[in-house]
Amino acid sequence: MDEKADAEHPTAEPDRPVRPSPWPRRLRWTAVVVLLIVTGVLAGASVLARTAHSTLLDTDGYVDTVAPVAADPAVRAALADRVTDEIVTRIDLESIVAQALTEVAGEGQRRERVIAGLSPVLADQATDFVHETVTTLIESEEFEDLWAGANRAAHGQVVAVLTGQTRSGAVEIDDTGTISVSLAPIIDRAKARLLERGFVFADRVPRVQAQFVLMQSAELAKARRAVDALDRAAAILPWLTLLSAAAAIALAPKSSRLRAIVALGLVGTASMALLALATRLARAYYLDHRGPALRSPEAAAAIFDALTAPLWQRVWTVFVLALLVAVGAYLAGGSSPARALSRRVTAMTQK
Repeated sequence: MDEKADAEHPTAEPDRPVRPSPWPRRLRWTAVVVLLIVTGVLAGASVLARTAHSTLLDTDGYVDTVAPVAADPAVRAALADRVTDEIVTRIDLESIVAQALTEVAGEGQRRERVIAGLSPVLADQATDFVHETVTTLIESEEFEDLWAGANRAAHGQVVAVLTGQTRSGAVEIDDTGTISVSLAPIIDRAKARLLERGFVFADRVPRVQAQFVLMQSAELAKARRAVDALDRAAAILPWLTLLSAAAAIALAPKSSRLRAIVALGLVGTASMALLALATRLARAYYLDHRGPALRSPEAAAAIFDALTAPLWQRVWTVFVLALLVAVGAYLAGGSSPARALSRRVTAMTQK
């Protein structure tokens, strides 16, 4: 009877545990990977934006950035040559010397040959005297003050040019991508020093509106919209970066969040490494394609390095912080390699 009942009502088999579908977990990790990539892109953009905002578009930051340029030997040499040329070409030393020799040579058949032979020599000596005086000025602390003052007064024009406003002032970025600073204050001070040393011909030099080129690249003119966009986004980009990073960690499975943090740190280091590589490539491209106004490659390199120095500082800072985050999260994990590495680090710090 029992067997018949069992046959009519078979015993239900116990429920088997239902394995969760792997797709939700895969989708979460896909979203995490996408967010990590977005975080890396935003991190690089944030560094660029904050650098542009605090150096190109901030007066104090800009003046501090270009200050080391005044102390670079290659830039000083280029400036001394340029200021000397501007003064000498407006005095016409050879004509002045020839006129003076004519007055003192007196009558005689050899007068013309004497004047023709001595005029270039004396003119060269006078040029050397002017160059020495200008070099002394440029190597003095007074020049550093002149340089800083000129760039501070002109910085408002740099901002105006980058935002597309009308140009006027001591520093300008024209449509050919030339950034230049006025030499008028330096030439005026050089004239004063020449007069103090008894070089009366310096009084013949008129007010000179010469420019010294800091950078020259056609790409600068194309970068106006990019600089303006970075400036507008400078305040929000770091927050978007943090939001994207937090979302990536929150979306990762709870058991794998430390792994997500490790990945986040590695993405940050990779982003900064790519930005550093791009800066190096941009430097090489700029020096190879610099404009004709930049005659000295050493001076061009010094100016480029000075203008990008704040960017390098931020890149290295973020790189180190991201690397510390990755290492810290890895050591906090429970894997055997992490525990072994943690023991090694502890042993090394206790020695």
